[in-house]
Amino acid sequence: MAFRAGRSAASRGRQKVIDLEDSTTLVLKRTHTNTIFLCGGATQAVTLPNANTLPIGWNVKFVLNDETAAVTITGVADQCMGHVVTGHDNQNRQLQPTTAILFEVIIFTAAAIKGDWVDITCVSSGLFHVRGDCGVTNKITCTSP
Repeated sequence: MAFRAGRSAASRGRQKVIDLEDSTTLVLKRTHTNTIFLCGGATQAVTLPNANTLPIGWNVKFVLNDETAAVTITGVADQCMGHVVTGHDNQNRQLQPTTAILFEVIIFTAAAIKGDWVDITCVSSGLFHVRGDCGVTNKITCTSP
């Protein structure tokens, strides 16, 4: 097989969309990079891989396409940083978490609405950057247990 120069599949952006429908659990792997997950059809528990085992640039996105149930994304202790902006009323925009802390649990509550999203990217060994947007104040939360 000959070596080919050019863009890799990962450099072309997200390549896969997976609807979790009524699946209840998902353990993410290295191969899930560049994937958009549609979620919220059932109470779902998603487990992030250890950021120490992933290449920089590994990323996934979760988009709520069903408002039926809560979705909980859990990682290794204190490997997440960043914020989700919640609430579309300009007078009530809130950050989750409200302070600059490391966290490991991201929850789409059952009151989150369709289109709410969270993007998770491995930015260094042992660290994910989380960003997102939620149409209802504090209905996506970022915490440590």
